[in-house]
This record gives sequence, structure tokens and C-alpha cells, in this order.
Amino acid sequence: MKPIITLGFGAALSFMTFTADAAQLRPAVTVTDDQIRLGDLFDGLTDQADRQVAPAPAPGRQMVYDSDFLQRLAQSYHVDWQPASTDAKVSVTRASRSVGIDDLRGAVVEALSHRAVGGRLQVEFENPALRVVVATNQPSTVSVENLYYNQILNHFSAEVVLGAGGSAPQRVTVSGRATLMVDMPVLTRRVNPGEVITHADIGWVEISANQLVGNIASSETDLVNRTPRRSLQVNAPIFLYDVIPLKLVLKGEMVTMVLQTQNMYLSTQGKAVQDGAKGEVIRVQNLESNRIVEATVIGTNQVAVHVPGAVMN
Repeated sequence: MKPIITLGFGAALSFMTFTADAAQLRPAVTVTDDQIRLGDLFDGLTDQADRQVAPAPAPGRQMVYDSDFLQRLAQSYHVDWQPASTDAKVSVTRASRSVGIDDLRGAVVEALSHRAVGGRLQVEFENPALRVVVATNQPSTVSVENLYYNQILNHFSAEVVLGAGGSAPQRVTVSGRATLMVDMPVLTRRVNPGEVITHADIGWVEISANQLVGNIASSETDLVNRTPRRSLQVNAPIFLYDVIPLKLVLKGEMVTMVLQTQNMYLSTQGKAVQDGAKGEVIRVQNLESNRIVEATVIGTNQVAVHVPGAVMN
């Protein structure tokens, strides 16, 4: 009697289910995902092409699978493929893009600008040659976390997050100098004592905010209609004590004394007892009455008598 060979139901089903797919090896492939799929390695597959078989290499990196691994893989997934030689292999590269300091600068400067207000930030990185390789399928977002900034020392450090919101965001630490630059008024010509500084004499230069100490002129108002105590150089910082209000009235000079109210206007001649710039209160002698009164300088050799308290004859 001939022996009867029987197959279990599961074995028979397995034999019926796995139909070998004829395939060709892909010698080199670039993947964008973080997983390598069977269809990345073998061409000509149908319903098994999307099966995940291994993690993809890091962005920009490459992995090589040799003939032994590929043969075992084909057998495991019933792919109809045999290596033609022991040299058969597949090179898998992860698609990537390079991110440099210039790509990070905008986000870092914006984050720093919330800490340093009132000027323009000049940012210099300690690692200007930094390059970060990121996956092409990651978002191109750049955000800044853990920011430290010392405005006195002009030093900063921060953690930059690349691809926030993606499956594998990358973090990189950057540091450097962040200097707050401000505009400072300077003279565009040499001005000597007795000369009046006008708007046309003023230019602007940019300096570090740390250099702008309290006794340096920081606005046109500090300079216009003033005269220097000494000759002032071009494009140099101007100290507030180097300029004084222009004296419109000099001691001993004749002045016109004006008394004006809502109902009357009177004027007479007087003699200045003190020097005075515009807006300053000085003493003036009324030449008609010889009385000394206080008056406010309102123009060249012109003063306004205070009301009440002064008597005009």
C-alpha cells in the first residue's frame, strides 16, 4: 500500500497564501521616510511593497545591505529573488537638507529682540560654520527655546528647535554676542565756541548702547540752538557739559523790555544785569525807573517782564 501524505490546514493555507513575487534588486535608493520599505529594496512588488522592514538611516547618512541580508529578507517575505553573486547589495540613503546659521539667524534675532528694546541688534555667532542636516520630510519651522541673554556682557545662548511639530524635531545649541546698537547724534562740521549748532550740523552714527552713558548727547534737542564751550570735532561723541544754551542777552547790553497782557502791550528800554539764553530768567534794569526787575529772555536782546510783580513807568 502506498503511504498517504497529509498536510495540516494551516500549512496548506500558508502554501496557498504566499505566492512569490518576482522582483529585481534596486542597487541604490533614496528614502524620505524614517522607515525602509520592502519596495525600496526590490522593484516589481505588488501588495507587499509598503511593508516596513528596517529603520531608515539618519538624515544624510547611508546604509548598505549585503547579499546575505537581502536573501534572508526575500525568503522571509516570499519575494522571488536570488542574488546573482555575493556582490549583490543595496545602498540606502536618507534624503536630507542642510540648515546653516543664516537659516537660524532670523528666529534667534527675533527672540532676542523681545529682550533688547530700543535699537538694532547686531548678532554674531560663536559657531558661524554650524551646519545641521535634517530630513526633507520634516517641517521647515525654526523656534527658539531656553534663551539666555546678558545685555551688559552682550552674550547670549539658546536652544534652536528645527522641525517643531514633526516626527523627529532636532535641537541644536547656539551662542554668541548680541549687541544693541543705537543712533547717536554727532557734528558733521567742526563747531567753535560762539557758533550756533543747527539741525544742518547734525549727523548720526551707530554705537553700542553700552557706550551711550548718561552724560552723552542722545538727541538733536541736546544740541540744537546751543554753542560749544570748546571746539567740537566731527563724528565724535558730544558730552552734555560741552555745550551750553546760546546767550541771546549779554550782561551790560541794552535790551527791549516787553510787558504784554490780554489788554495791553508796553515796551521800554533796559540794561541786562546778567547773561541769558532763551527761556532763562535774568535781572534787567529799567532805564526809566532804574528799578531792577526779573524778565524772561524771549529773543536776541529782548526780554518779557513778569506779570504780576514788575512795574513799567
